[in-house]
Amino acid sequence: MSKDEPFLRVFPGNAAIDVIHVSREDGPQLRAWKADGFKGDELCAPDIWYEEFDLFLRHLNQYIVESDDWQNAVTGEDITYFSAIKLLTSDPPKAA
Repeated sequence: MSKDEPFLRVFPGNAAIDVIHVSREDGPQLRAWKADGFKGDELCAPDIWYEEFDLFLRHLNQYIVESDDWQNAVTGEDITYFSAIKLLTSDPPKAA
């Protein structure tokens, strides 16, 4: 998965947003979270990037609710909000 591909997709019950792409960047000294909203092909709110997960989630929660549809963008599997949070905060897989 490239850095620009979403890690998760959220389909909010918000008429102003079709989908929110959620991704995470992991580096030796950095972990950050990003969310980009889309209406059609156009970028819309939220357009956020945070190094602090609490601030990221607080800002993202202005646009979503737990009952929104979440999808693992890698597998295509529908997941719960709780599972999404676990994926976003878990350690990345170790390289073999």
